[in-house]
Amino acid sequence: MFLCIISAIVIKLGINVHGLAVFKNNISNFFNQSAVNKSSLLTKSFEQLWITIKYTATGTFIGFILGFLLGYLSSLRITNNFTAIFVKLGIIFFRSFPVVIFINLFNTSFNSDLSAIIIISWFSMLWNAKYIADYIENSKVEQFKKFVDRSQNHLSSFINNIFIDIKSKILVLFAYSLESNFRWTTILSAVGLIGIGQLINDPISINNDFASTLIPLLVLMVFLLINEGALYLFETYLVARKSYPKTNNLNKLLTIKKYLVYLIFILIIAFSIYSIFSIRLRVNNLLIFTDFFQRLFDFNKSFFATTTFNENPLLMIILLTLQAILILGIVFIFSLLFATLCSNLLNRYVSLFFKALFLIIRTIPLIIVFRLFNPLFNSGISTIVFIGSLYFSTSLAKKIYVLINSINWTVVTSLKSKLYTNFEILRVYIIPSIRKDLVTVYQLEFESILRTIITLGAYGTSVIGQLLDIYIYRGNIENLGSYVISIMVYLQVIDLLSIMVRYKKFFYTNK
Repeated sequence: MFLCIISAIVIKLGINVHGLAVFKNNISNFFNQSAVNKSSLLTKSFEQLWITIKYTATGTFIGFILGFLLGYLSSLRITNNFTAIFVKLGIIFFRSFPVVIFINLFNTSFNSDLSAIIIISWFSMLWNAKYIADYIENSKVEQFKKFVDRSQNHLSSFINNIFIDIKSKILVLFAYSLESNFRWTTILSAVGLIGIGQLINDPISINNDFASTLIPLLVLMVFLLINEGALYLFETYLVARKSYPKTNNLNKLLTIKKYLVYLIFILIIAFSIYSIFSIRLRVNNLLIFTDFFQRLFDFNKSFFATTTFNENPLLMIILLTLQAILILGIVFIFSLLFATLCSNLLNRYVSLFFKALFLIIRTIPLIIVFRLFNPLFNSGISTIVFIGSLYFSTSLAKKIYVLINSINWTVVTSLKSKLYTNFEILRVYIIPSIRKDLVTVYQLEFESILRTIITLGAYGTSVIGQLLDIYIYRGNIENLGSYVISIMVYLQVIDLLSIMVRYKKFFYTNK
């Protein structure tokens, strides 16, 4: 709490007293469709949505396959330690680059269609590798080692012991990766990714035209709601492990489920192949990579000698950290509140109402929410702190209410019979029961917040993110390097500390 207060003072949060009129005008323009060619914009929205679906599905599939391979190679407990550490450090190194760097490089080096596939593949690979490595290392590793010691083939032992154990998690991870990438494209459109996100982002950025964003926004929201429903059905009825009553049709039911999963992935593979052959693929100039990185790492060191928060990268990192801590503090409070409203702790109809409400909110791109409310605050930093925190809380609430609903509800029922209030039950039993999981969830959310406010720096969500956008636009790579290197070292330290905590037992016991 003390850190949050200090953060609020240092980053100078405030409200724009003259912004209410602009906000009202933006809302009015948003719903005023009189000057919009609706049929043309609707057609264009579906065209851009189709483009987004093609490159997102293809990129996610390619990235997931590569991520699985990297996750396997970086698993300390099943592969050669040197190989695992080398691959893990490589993943950490490339994950530490601000998103805008590789998007800019890929957009410059390849045509827009190929660039979009590579962008989604690249980031899917890096993010999924981390989770898959965790799944592998928390599975039946001891059993795997016993089979290997008995001279069983390493790969067959992996498939028979570890992959079988984590198969459901892997399938769910792929489904969630696909769903989150569809959402993520709207944020990446702010830094040059093609697709329906540009139809939503560009009119506001270029002409402050909110009216032209409503139709593509509705198209995207409907698609995301359908996608969310499909994800729920996939996870609940095809992937989740359940205990079934023994009947004559049990084997038939399980076989049908298995073949349905196979069919879905065959269709995704076929669709990915179709997408690759149906778009223009052109390489512009790969030498850009060599020149860029040479200049990037030959960075301007004079910025580190300055004493102002608007120039010194290290001071900006401090500001960034304080900003992320403040957002996380607000998210902590509201995500717990929202999760409780969606949990089994309350009446079923209340829970369903808030689940539906937060689901609809999650389908609205952060860009739209940010741009609509930005006039009410004195800076983009204040907007992302106040509005962004509430937005992040709705997404995080979903993860937390799943944790809440997974606890032993017999104890909750007993506490209710003793006239404990819902707040008391939450404080005395629920939060202590899921405390370890909450620590992991909020730790990952802190990193996610950092990356988001850096990525949206073009809108003033962070000082250092704004400078990244300025120097990339100007092509001043040496100055850009000062801030990129600082961000990279910072994110690498966070990643390494996280790994040290996670593998503490392994490092010290070497089990």
